[in-house]
Amino acid sequence: MIRSLLRGIAVLLLACGGAGPEVARPAIAEFCLGPDYTCQLLDGGVTCWGSNLYGQVGPGHTGVVGPNLVIRDGARSVACGAIHVCAIIGTVLTCWGTPRALDAGLPTGTADLVAAGERHTCAVVNDIINCWGDNDVWQAPESIVLGGPVTSIASRRAHSCASSEGTAYCWGSGGAGQLGIGSDPQRALVQPVLDLTEVTQVCAGTAHSCARRASGEVFCWGQNFSGQLGDGTRDDRLSPVGPVPLTAGAKQIACGAEATCAITTRGLLTCWGDNACGIFGDAGTIAEPVEIADEVETVALGDGVLCFSRSDGSWLCRGRNSEGQVRLPVSDCASRQGP
Repeated sequence: MIRSLLRGIAVLLLACGGAGPEVARPAIAEFCLGPDYTCQLLDGGVTCWGSNLYGQVGPGHTGVVGPNLVIRDGARSVACGAIHVCAIIGTVLTCWGTPRALDAGLPTGTADLVAAGERHTCAVVNDIINCWGDNDVWQAPESIVLGGPVTSIASRRAHSCASSEGTAYCWGSGGAGQLGIGSDPQRALVQPVLDLTEVTQVCAGTAHSCARRASGEVFCWGQNFSGQLGDGTRDDRLSPVGPVPLTAGAKQIACGAEATCAITTRGLLTCWGDNACGIFGDAGTIAEPVEIADEVETVALGDGVLCFSRSDGSWLCRGRNSEGQVRLPVSDCASRQGP
């Protein structure tokens, strides 16, 4: 009765132009996750916490560090590698944490996208993919030009993927089939992923990869030890399998070390794969998608850690906490929410 009355009042206010000023949309946090630390991008600022062995949580600190403001404002994207972080401030690329030798040749120009692997980085600068760092399995070719504008880029341990003009491309380590080219080479240069069209986003796990099509369908390939491909099996795949059975199309995907998540067009966070610390629910791996939260706007996965933000501005991180990557004090597993 009360709800009906309130709805009636709201309709009357709208009809009479009495709805009042538009309410500002709350700031939505985005996250990137290294193997033992976390960074949050909120309102242009970047804050990191967890292991700072290589300075990835910010200079001037040692050991395990609580929330540390690294960039005060202006940042619009952030990417976490194993021992380094890169961010785009305006259109300028900056990195910290890794030994300086890995930063040699940091590209200059207009930066649009950036992705960080274990010890390599790839960024779209001046409309060209530039990679640097370790290149023992060809994960860091100096310059890559695809068929058109790059719509997404992703890196994890020793491979990377990108999407352009509806095609997904991968390169680097392929021993588990994570390149999606129908074979499992130890290393490979840039090649298109088989049998996928209308790709708008890619993500990369330790040894698996996934793509989201314009239709919202999600396909995955590579290692499937923990069910991270979402096909209900634990069989590795050399080419894409899917679509992953979701209740609605996906608007965003994220790959963790051995897990994958999608946010559907209905705002439902759906995940599958390694369920370390019960980040997706009850303990144990989950080979088929399970819905775990609603009204979700952003999601990130690490090595046994999940972070996501809701449309009301709230956020939650939970999972492994051996290095304080969720919160202090250090513990086996933990959960933290904000703001």
